[in-house]
Amino acid sequence: PSESSRIRDAFEAGDFARAALLIREASEEVFTLASLLGEVKKGILGEIQRERMEEISLILDQIYSEWTPLIRLLREGELTFPPKFLRVAEYVLMERAERAVRELSGELLGAVMEEVRILGLSLDFDALAHELLLKMEGLLPEMLRRPEGEASQRLREAVELSRLLPVPVPLGKVQAHVLMALKGLAGDPPGVLRELAQMLGVEVRP
Repeated sequence: PSESSRIRDAFEAGDFARAALLIREASEEVFTLASLLGEVKKGILGEIQRERMEEISLILDQIYSEWTPLIRLLREGELTFPPKFLRVAEYVLMERAERAVRELSGELLGAVMEEVRILGLSLDFDALAHELLLKMEGLLPEMLRRPEGEASQRLREAVELSRLLPVPVPLGKVQAHVLMALKGLAGDPPGVLRELAQMLGVEVRP
């Protein structure tokens, strides 16, 4: 098959990474993205853009990490941080915060918030708070089915993360589902569900 056919086949199979790789490797046969179907073109361009952004994020993260000793020196000397450095810091720290929410890592988010405080940054965490809320709501059905299971533990970790964010995360729906889970139990609630309820201010009756 022709190179363009292989790329189209890769995309239609959902293998965007291979499609992007084939485009970069194409040398003998000349073709353009415009010759591909509209959806194929969008998918390939999206994959290329995603890969490039991942490369950029990695480079900026490395630069920021190398500058960490400078942060401490400037802070100890009560000196002003260079504006260009602050722009890099804003990007990197927001990327790390997003990763912390994806992984439900309180340790990572705590470290991010400490660096945000040190640098005196003002970041927009509203979208991140919404993402965390959606993540919690996605765990609720499984928590109701198996209150003693992993979903309750993951919810507890998510609630801990919500306390680290500088913006409020509305937890009313989570509280209501935890209350339903408690009422549906015949005996004492499992430890992880009890801890989750206490964190949310939901009364646990003996």
